Amino acid sequence: MTEYIASVPAVKVAIGAVDGNKVAHIIRLGSPVPEGVGQEQLNSLVRRGLIKAVEPVVEVKQKPARSSSTVQ
Repeated sequence: MTEYIASVPAVKVAIGAVDGNKVAHIIRLGSPVPEGVGQEQLNSLVRRGLIKAVEPVVEVKQKPARSSSTVQ
């Protein structure tokens, strides 16, 4: 799934059903665009340079390091 972040100081996005009520959100530079923004709106914002697509960050859990101390 593609994720988007704001590439300008502030951008307004609308979240909500196509045929229902929408709520406006102001997204600040570098902040992620929340889920619920329609694909048509995302495409328009990308074309206008207001947001950009980024690769999703995947957290990798590392195993705890083993202790190398020895007891004598």
